[in-house]
Amino acid sequence: MENWAPNKKIDVLYEVIICLVYIIILLVLKMLGVSNLWGIPVFMISFVAIPQTIRRKKQIKKIGLLQNILGISIEEMRSIIDVGKYDLIEWKKDKIMITPKQMYLLEDSLDKKYFLKFGEEFDRQQKKQETY
Repeated sequence: MENWAPNKKIDVLYEVIICLVYIIILLVLKMLGVSNLWGIPVFMISFVAIPQTIRRKKQIKKIGLLQNILGISIEEMRSIIDVGKYDLIEWKKDKIMITPKQMYLLEDSLDKKYFLKFGEEFDRQQKKQETY
């Protein structure tokens, strides 16, 4: 866990919480005497996938904004995460063929570059802009 990006740790924590809630729901249903629990595993799979999908969309949006603000080219992004030319053609949702681990690495690296350039965290700056 030491090599994980901070956002990855938060996402794993959300997944653990969701699994615990699922187990509690199963135990309550079992105690209530519900014997037909065949649909519950399908529900759990979709229940865990929803936060992952939302997080992935937020990551894509955040990295795109950081790329524009910092003026980083696709080639520099490829070198940061060490992928080939065809894995990252351009920064569009349907053109990204990188793993979640590489996505977290790229997000963390761009956050650090933003902090070095502007002296504040990107998330804080975004929240300030939203309040105005």
